[in-house]
Amino acid sequence: MVEKISKQQAYYNSVMAKLPEVKNKSVHTVRKGETLWNLARKNLNKKKVTNNEINNRMLLIAKLNNMDSVEDMNNLKVNQKIYLPSQNSAGQTVQNNKSSRTKAVVNNKIKPVIKKNTNKQQAPVKTRVVSRRTDAEQSVNSALKTIKYDKTVKVEKVNLYLSDCYHVSNQTKSRFGSFLNKNNMVMSFSVGQDKKINSIYLEDSKRNLNVYGYDYKIDSNGTIRENQYPYNVKGKLSKQENNQLRLELQKTVKKAK
Repeated sequence: MVEKISKQQAYYNSVMAKLPEVKNKSVHTVRKGETLWNLARKNLNKKKVTNNEINNRMLLIAKLNNMDSVEDMNNLKVNQKIYLPSQNSAGQTVQNNKSSRTKAVVNNKIKPVIKKNTNKQQAPVKTRVVSRRTDAEQSVNSALKTIKYDKTVKVEKVNLYLSDCYHVSNQTKSRFGSFLNKNNMVMSFSVGQDKKINSIYLEDSKRNLNVYGYDYKIDSNGTIRENQYPYNVKGKLSKQENNQLRLELQKTVKKAK
């Protein structure tokens, strides 16, 4: 009949079989409160010691005293005589194989601790959550594409007090019919005396929100508001988008008639 043993006991048996034989030893009388764990720690006589070193020395002491079971290791009795390895004669203890389960002592009791997975797992891919663009933001993007790529775009300059105003238009089919509108207003903007682009005005790309003027106004910070009372905020351009828009408009100034 084959005797069944626990996985924990099988682990200890395999580790203890690899530990070196101890030639020099001394007798120790167990005192109240002493455990195999703290005896092993003291026997190592090191300032800095790892749990793995203590664990191996503890099993070395158990092997030296023929403590074949976990119960024997955990049940030291006061005044019990046990052998301890001489501190300079125990030799190099066997390091646990990386693939084995790591052991530790909890509350001075030998307990198995499931080994944490040390393999580097691939970090989860961070998904960039892009919020839905507002109608106003989409209209700015549409107007910018028109300025950059539409070959029918033309720019006209109008002189105003303390600033110059530029109107950008193109040719497109009218939203009110199939006829061609050769002066479809895309965008208007003003340039101050410092040559910087100030306010920008544009239409909504899908609907005519303001019958008497442009639908939106973009300030220097890229905030998009309705171009009529109560001037509600309808969108916001990122710093990069705002800079790109103004850079493209600076290019149109050179094309103005």
